[in-house]
Amino acid sequence: MKIRKIDIVVIVLVVIALVGWYVSSRTDRQIEEGQVACTADAKVCPDGSAVGRIAPDCEFAKCPSSGVESLDERIIVTNIAPNEKITLPIQVVGFVNGNGWYGNEGEVGTVQIFDAEDSPVSNVTILRATTNWLELPTNFEALVGDREMMNHVKTDTGYLLFISNSTQGGETSMKHILPIVFNRQN
Repeated sequence: MKIRKIDIVVIVLVVIALVGWYVSSRTDRQIEEGQVACTADAKVCPDGSAVGRIAPDCEFAKCPSSGVESLDERIIVTNIAPNEKITLPIQVVGFVNGNGWYGNEGEVGTVQIFDAEDSPVSNVTILRATTNWLELPTNFEALVGDREMMNHVKTDTGYLLFISNSTQGGETSMKHILPIVFNRQN
């Protein structure tokens, strides 16, 4: 009996089909028996690293500690640490990652500086999206205050007040505070 090339091709294709069916049925069986398959998306951490989802709940893994202030993990300020000494104007840079805080029409909210007596030091400034505001995380930046405003600061400490400008599902605007120290030497 002489084996033709076409017979070899048919045999190889049948073997490949059987192996594919076996692997597929085994994978389906493993998932049915309690194994969890999480999506392969990632969350960007304040330090720039990324973490994936972990079983069994498919929640994101915790970000490594980086010393970057996380305001309730909804809005992350990447260039100002809590109680950092600042001089106006100050560039505020960070990102929002959802969890109730979203971008809207190229903005992610507002920021304003207050002194320790709750007196405004700066005007309300828009946090402008620097990446696509429809995708998370959404990066933002804002230049807040000016040098003249430093002359009117009456206390040594204060805070940045962040307010979200969008709501989803009837949520109210979110507010977060980042404490600061004024560098009044200049």
